[in-house]
Amino acid sequence: MFTRLTHAAVAFAITVVVYQVYVLLAVPLLEPNRRANLIDLAELDLAAKPRVATHKHREMLAAYFPADHWTLQKPPKSFDNGQAMILVDDYQPHESGQVRVQKCALLFFPHERVMGETPPRDAVILEAPHGAILQLDEGFLAGFKGVGRMQWAKLLGEITVRSDMREQGPQDDLLLKTRDLYVNQDLIRTDAEVEMRLGPHWGRGKILEIRLVAIERGRTSAAGPDIGGIDSLEIRQDVAAELSIGETTLLGNNDSSQETPPVEVRSQGRFKFDFSTNVASFIDQVRLKQVYSNGARNRLLCEELNLYMATDQQSVLDEESSYPTTSVAGRARTLSQLLPGTVEAHGTDLKPVELTVETHAASARCGLLRLELGPQRVTFSSQDEIELKYKGNEIHAPLVQYQAPPKASGYQIGTLLAAGNGWLKSAANSSQRVELRWTDGINMRHIQGKPVLTVRGRPRLTTSAGRLWADELEMVLRERAVDGSEEDLLPADIAPERMTARGHVDIDSTQLSGKINRLKIDVQYLPIDLSLGNASGGAPASALLGGGTNASARAYRIDGDTLDIGVIVRDAQPQISSLDVRGELEFREEAANGAGAQPLIVRGKELQIRNAETSAAKISLRGQPATITAAGMAIEAVELQVNRGTSAAKINAPGQLVLPIERDLQGQLLAQPEPLEVTWQGGMNLENDRVIFHGNVVARTSSGQLNTERLVVVLSASIQFDGTTQASQTQLTQLECWEGVSAQFIQRDAVGITSIHKMKLKSLRANQVTGLVDGNGPGVIESVHLSTSAMPGAPAAPFADVTPSTNFSAVGASRIPQNLRFLRVDFLRGVQGNLNEDRVAVEGDVKAVYGPVDSWEQTLPTQLQGSPAPDTVYIECQSLQVAQSPAARLQRDPRTGSVELLAEGHVIIEGLAGNQGTFTANAHIAKYDQQKSKFLLQGDGVRPATLTGQKSPGAQLNEQTFNSLEYNQSTDEWKATGVGRGQLNGFPGK
Repeated sequence: MFTRLTHAAVAFAITVVVYQVYVLLAVPLLEPNRRANLIDLAELDLAAKPRVATHKHREMLAAYFPADHWTLQKPPKSFDNGQAMILVDDYQPHESGQVRVQKCALLFFPHERVMGETPPRDAVILEAPHGAILQLDEGFLAGFKGVGRMQWAKLLGEITVRSDMREQGPQDDLLLKTRDLYVNQDLIRTDAEVEMRLGPHWGRGKILEIRLVAIERGRTSAAGPDIGGIDSLEIRQDVAAELSIGETTLLGNNDSSQETPPVEVRSQGRFKFDFSTNVASFIDQVRLKQVYSNGARNRLLCEELNLYMATDQQSVLDEESSYPTTSVAGRARTLSQLLPGTVEAHGTDLKPVELTVETHAASARCGLLRLELGPQRVTFSSQDEIELKYKGNEIHAPLVQYQAPPKASGYQIGTLLAAGNGWLKSAANSSQRVELRWTDGINMRHIQGKPVLTVRGRPRLTTSAGRLWADELEMVLRERAVDGSEEDLLPADIAPERMTARGHVDIDSTQLSGKINRLKIDVQYLPIDLSLGNASGGAPASALLGGGTNASARAYRIDGDTLDIGVIVRDAQPQISSLDVRGELEFREEAANGAGAQPLIVRGKELQIRNAETSAAKISLRGQPATITAAGMAIEAVELQVNRGTSAAKINAPGQLVLPIERDLQGQLLAQPEPLEVTWQGGMNLENDRVIFHGNVVARTSSGQLNTERLVVVLSASIQFDGTTQASQTQLTQLECWEGVSAQFIQRDAVGITSIHKMKLKSLRANQVTGLVDGNGPGVIESVHLSTSAMPGAPAAPFADVTPSTNFSAVGASRIPQNLRFLRVDFLRGVQGNLNEDRVAVEGDVKAVYGPVDSWEQTLPTQLQGSPAPDTVYIECQSLQVAQSPAARLQRDPRTGSVELLAEGHVIIEGLAGNQGTFTANAHIAKYDQQKSKFLLQGDGVRPATLTGQKSPGAQLNEQTFNSLEYNQSTDEWKATGVGRGQLNGFPGK
């Protein structure tokens, strides 16, 4: 559209030159003795009388005038210099200095005319059929020998300027009509209406003024006329125009199949063309309007519309070199070569520029709209802010400038500049709402062939999913290949390839949040036929760190120094493929609503994730130390490797694991869950529900610790690193200790320590669900515990206080007198039992001692050295089992001491039988049932059981043999097979 406005202004300019040519050629007619240096009159014989047109002109004139035209009816007087020809029918001079010309016409040839060839169609023809009056400052002398200078002239009646121009057809034909034109040395003017048509375009106005450059400013000599160049052209009133814009719209090229109605131009003020600057201006309430058949309107409102025109530089230089001899022709050709330059629409604070393009759902409000047609650059500016809207999208800033890409560049997007505090946002009905705010500005430019958008001044990016803040935001874009090869590869003509946010980056959204110093996102576009996922063809992941079925319900927070994210896009679907976080980082994954599930928390110095879009995603974590917490379990190490798909983790360095447990390491239920802390010096492997530690492994709880070279922990559920929600904490279900194990456990009540248990063996396995325990020797079990004295009517029993119990109560809280008891059991082969059934057995050269001690640190030897101490019992056998009786487990009262002991294989029991002295029992089986208060010794059928007593050292031994001996402690009765019935006084009861 602006190009058409420029063409209209050029037409006005050519018209002015035609007027000037007419005046300059009319003067030599009246002053034949003078030479004008503003036009080449070399071919004119100024001393001769005017020649009568011959037939050679008739052929040329017939190309421009109808057959009945006066120039063809009667040979006119003609003056021709090659660039212009003046035709007059007759003139009448008066002594007053006036000259009356009856009829006149002027032919101006912008391009060179070759005699004898077809007349050029672009000749500009001026007709004044009613003639002209010229006023000279001196009288008119006969023979034209004494003519004064022209003071003024009037072209009378209707005046027409027309041309077929250069193109075939009427699309560029020129027609201008006015009347009563007044000319003097400084001014060409008419108060009449002026109408002009250029091809399909037309314009009109009233009061035409053409200002001329004074003689001293023009290129002339003293002998030439007193008319210089053209200064300006103005139409002062009722300016209006209608421009046919073809395939051009207010916003650029339109589809040729679309309707393109003309543009109407109106202004309350004047139209002015300044020839010194080649600027055409519409002034005061300028309105451009374009109305479509469906009622849609496009319009531009401004207070001033300026069109700056330029010429081809080489053409101007060529014309300047021949200016002294072809001034008018050169000037006319220069004007005819004017090209669209710059268009400016000005507004005021109260009346800004308003551009409304309903056909494109676009609008603009600004103080200045500047369109540079050469570089295809448009600028919107205002003292406050401009407003641009397009299909619901809008941008606000003090200055916005866009430059289209060069035609041969292959770019689809040009450069963009928005200066000052501003914002932009997407349409309200957009599926992805986006709003961007800044305080300094945005800049779009091409770097290494790619468009790069930079936003400075604490930009804030807001979408429907959340917000992002930074000190600076930079986005590298990718354009589709012009050959169409990337039609299915990229989701749009322009797609993001890299985004970098720098300085105090703050992310806040329902799915991702965090604070970092630099964020970089690299996007890779993959062909649709390239399958994603694992080698088995599984579905691609969709969560940030995995593909759990509820990934969309997960929320992530990342804090650190730098965050690099790799994204792949296939079939317009983005997926995160890699992630790198550095600095003091924390990564947190949890349910989006923050309820129920245990979060995944990662802390360290460096986090690296690869193949995140597949089930084979790998996570590498480093720190001093680094920690990862999932489902209540925390792992701490210098370096950690995790495979998300297999939920496997590997550490080849010292580290620590913390796991909440509901049972202690002895299998006893805890009043409330407490942490199990495992440290190691070698490494750790986690595979689903099994964790393997090696290298000086230590497992600690509040009640004790376990040391081993290799520890296997079996969990209640697999540890998941793929975003799958785990509704409860993972619990310890089984412990396996290999390559040597030692342990110490301390039990306490409200008063203090109640027992200390120690063990040492080759291997140990304990299942806290089934209660099964087994291990390999050689091994040692030690226990120091508080023991109560016998209750009246309930004799005490050996080992009653060391029987495993699921209902431990505070012995220290009892008023019954207490003392310390020590138990030690040595064995060679192994241990097995069931913690739930309160049963444990050891095998292989078992040696045990049980007796009182004076301190927690005191121990007793398993081999009797000298005489036994009071209340101390020594046992040797091949198998020793200690269990709580079934009836006692039902009573749940530890004070009853309901225990069963069973010793088998070469059993030897030694002790002190009160005042009866020492005793030694030998049997194949020795059994004690505390619930029934019964003791049994039994031979193996080959060798009888024996009971040997000695009242004092050196006294005679009293040995009794029998196949079996049963003793009832509560009645002090015994019976034996093979020796009959009787009493055995002094049988040991403690």
